[in-house]
Amino acid sequence: MWYGSRRERPGPLPHRRRADRPGGSRTLGGALGVLLLVAALPGALSARTTAGASSATPAGSRPHRTSAADTAASDSTRADSVPADALAIDSVRALTRRAASLASDGQHAAAGALYEVAARGRPEIADWLRLSALQQAGRAGLRMWASLLAERLRSGGAVPVDSIELEQVRAALRAPDTLPTSAAAAVAGGMDPDWDPELWTSRAGPVLLAAGDTAAAMAGYRRVLDADGVPDAAGAVLLELDDGWRTLRDVAFSDRREGRDHRAAELLARARSSAPAERRPELALELARTRLGGGLPGVRDAVSPWDSESSTPDTIRSAMELAVGTWALRHGRTGQADAAFKRAASGSGTAAARASYLVADLAHDRHHLKTMRTWLERTARDFPRSGYGHLALMRLGLLAYLEGEWDEAAGRFAGYRHRSPEGGWALGALYWEARAREAGGDSSAARGLLRRLARTDPAGYYGLRAQGRLGEDALPPEARRLEPGGPLDPAWEAAVDGLLRRMDILLGLEWRDRALAELDAARRSLSGTAARSLRLARRLEGDGWSGPAIGLAWTVFAQRGGQWTPDLLRAVYPLPYREQIEATAGRLGIDAALLAGLIRQESAFDPSVVSTAGAVGLTQLLPSTARHVARRSGLPVPDSTDLLRPAVNLGLGARYLAGLLDRYDGSRLAVLVAYNAGPRRWSRWQSLPEHGADPELFIEAIPFAETRRYVKAVFRNELLYRRLHDLPATRSAARSTTADAPSQSGSPRERR
Repeated sequence: MWYGSRRERPGPLPHRRRADRPGGSRTLGGALGVLLLVAALPGALSARTTAGASSATPAGSRPHRTSAADTAASDSTRADSVPADALAIDSVRALTRRAASLASDGQHAAAGALYEVAARGRPEIADWLRLSALQQAGRAGLRMWASLLAERLRSGGAVPVDSIELEQVRAALRAPDTLPTSAAAAVAGGMDPDWDPELWTSRAGPVLLAAGDTAAAMAGYRRVLDADGVPDAAGAVLLELDDGWRTLRDVAFSDRREGRDHRAAELLARARSSAPAERRPELALELARTRLGGGLPGVRDAVSPWDSESSTPDTIRSAMELAVGTWALRHGRTGQADAAFKRAASGSGTAAARASYLVADLAHDRHHLKTMRTWLERTARDFPRSGYGHLALMRLGLLAYLEGEWDEAAGRFAGYRHRSPEGGWALGALYWEARAREAGGDSSAARGLLRRLARTDPAGYYGLRAQGRLGEDALPPEARRLEPGGPLDPAWEAAVDGLLRRMDILLGLEWRDRALAELDAARRSLSGTAARSLRLARRLEGDGWSGPAIGLAWTVFAQRGGQWTPDLLRAVYPLPYREQIEATAGRLGIDAALLAGLIRQESAFDPSVVSTAGAVGLTQLLPSTARHVARRSGLPVPDSTDLLRPAVNLGLGARYLAGLLDRYDGSRLAVLVAYNAGPRRWSRWQSLPEHGADPELFIEAIPFAETRRYVKAVFRNELLYRRLHDLPATRSAARSTTADAPSQSGSPRERR
């Protein structure tokens, strides 16, 4: 849809694990056997050697350290806080890999014993190793051992409490036959279904049903439906207990959220048939939405005949027509879509407002600017409190600007700011009002608005554009630093050293989520002031944790009420891999600031990122694109693991960018649109009325909100990297070319 902007959000989440398959001993004797094994194993490993251990760190698992020996090197680089008799990192890695192998074979008790041995040999991460031991005890049904481990973990503080309690419950539910029925039911009834929906469905629910507590079981299964990762069996069991229309609807909603669209549609059809007459229109609408979202046929059939009945509320009838029109639009039937949207717009509610706005959008695509204006005016007039009514004002201003109606454009933009002062387009409206005033000859008013914008948003897209038009720099001066120079205090620095060491070790064990949870637990004590938070962010970034560092810096920005300092700006827009970026850009003749800005937007300099569309690494290359670029450049063809290596990904991503710059004669706008949405869409969007009139106006007209945000963000990043990090603005003619590289876009996006 044509609107909006989004801001990055930080936030490591507590670690949680799903249930593995059951197995192992469940008896007291089994628990004692495990404890004896734990006591005996350290002697077998007393040499503390690394023999037989693999030292390879998975490619891309480490943010910008890529050496295989990085995590092992932490033993020597911070040896002052590591016990002299500690297990070497390679030995710990060997133990955990062996434990994982045993667990995958169902030998949970033996796996837990190995985790306990590793915990005894590496005290600084012992809690996390014991959590793994606790998880294996839970899967083996060893209640006594699980209780002992849980008690020890509670005193540690690093492991989230719900992770500990979950495993204790798991241990009890894996061996319900060792408990009286009432005790097993009490354990099951005390488990929060949100902890592990699959465990609750497969273990806790059946225990409650076996104990005859059907009401508690049904309440728990309903809670499971609201959780993330709902197993298919939860809805099936609940429907066996109650197949009323409300339960059919609730299970269908859960299935739809989990992507089980076919069953969701079937259940909604059954619910629509059995519900009271007054509830059937809303169920028909939900059936249509489910079929639409799942790409299933029969959207129109789902709402018939309720879409034409006078008893159907206007809001629901408009939403029905909106769904029908959206289906038609997705299938290229623009005439049917236009007619359906117009019918929807005659009603009321958000769906009617959206439909009215979409009629204008379709007219814009067909270059029917008069019709576009009519429907935008209607949207603004008929739906003044809707976000679409506000957006219509913004679009009317941009349309007036396109047609050279400067006074009207300025008035529309001012109207938007008055009606929606905190709206997502408030800064854009201020910028375009200034441009309209300038174009209309009122340069004094224009400069006043631009200066206001530069002060309000000095590091944002519109604020930087305003500074460019003014020829002034509104970024904070170097004297306004937040972080003092030098170390804060030795004790604090030592605590951060310990945190980073623990995080590095956990990452080397392929426990990235636990490393982030370690940070989450330590952050409260290490970042009490804005200066300390910023210092911690810089230490994290220096150690390779760019994503969490950027998130923490954003938190400081929010705590300061949106006030920038130069060091805070550099923390939010850091430049890891600077030498590699400058060398690669220089070799290929592309702009280092553009390359850095693109990487900042694509991955936040985290080489381990893999998108839902399958794009990988620093520059978020699709494997197919990377292979094509490599072949064209005479380089080794990479696999997905290779693309997690920063050097490989950066080199191929830069070559792809250079090829696009060649293909589009150096047009950054064309390159960024093609990089995000694909070359075909760039070719198609060149037919929009704004193309050729004004590049900035064209950016505002890009049909995909995601691509529009992306282009603005990379342009903002490019300007910031050039100014904050003194990157040169150069681009030579001698470059490798991959001009006919395939589209880098993933699956088709929602167009509107």
